Amino acid sequence: MTILERQISILNEYHVNPIKVVIGKEGTCWDKTIIEQIREIHNDLVINDDNLNTGPAYSCKLAMNSMEHEHTLIIDGDVVFEPTVIFELISHPSNVMIAKVSNDKRLAGMIKVNEQRVVEVGINKAFNRVYSGMLKINTAGFKLLKQVLDVCNKKDTLINPFNEILDRIDVEYIDSNSWINVNTLDLLRDATLLGGSHAKIDFRVHDSPVVKKEFFSEGQEKLLNQIRWLESIGNKEHIPRILRKCISNNYVGYEIPFYNYPSLRDL
Repeated sequence: MTILERQISILNEYHVNPIKVVIGKEGTCWDKTIIEQIREIHNDLVINDDNLNTGPAYSCKLAMNSMEHEHTLIIDGDVVFEPTVIFELISHPSNVMIAKVSNDKRLAGMIKVNEQRVVEVGINKAFNRVYSGMLKINTAGFKLLKQVLDVCNKKDTLINPFNEILDRIDVEYIDSNSWINVNTLDLLRDATLLGGSHAKIDFRVHDSPVVKKEFFSEGQEKLLNQIRWLESIGNKEHIPRILRKCISNNYVGYEIPFYNYPSLRDL
């Protein structure tokens, strides 16, 4: 399952509608084949015809121009999240960002908070929370952000527009560890999945790719139960077999073959 498929599936699960997907048109990654593959996943596209010369603020502006003034989720295309994050966003009564406390000071969107309010967004090592790339705005927030984006520089990121609306409306935040922004291959392989464990596709030079699952946070017992369940079934068609496993006092992990097929969510 691609990141986009996962995002769309979760949004559909919570009846978020309409869903606009912003893509580019120029450059090697936006050939006709890729665009058609995206259309097969979700056909309601907003195409930025000038993506090589514009920034995220311009793409966001195009998407908002195609929508009505209403409660809106703005989600980066490279963020993997658990369904609970969407539930928290849509259940929150105010404008709200998803964030998490982090000591990782790599170039990422950081936020400064005061009590429960976000007061600034930026690439600032003094800030101790990372912005997820997930935001919900209400009708008033939608109108204000749209006004700000309409006069932005075409090459702007979303940092300046967000800071401008933070000066004029309240935006709260929710701390959550149930997401990861996968803007590198290493982060993609380590993306947190459901159930308190994480999985990654492990590509080897002289072997077939496998899915490696290891416990994450409170997921050790759940992963042990998965191993017991798979072993109790035995060698049956359509059930993955465990290639390797390791169980000790401080580590649980196992590997199964990587099958490049649709997930059960899509069948």
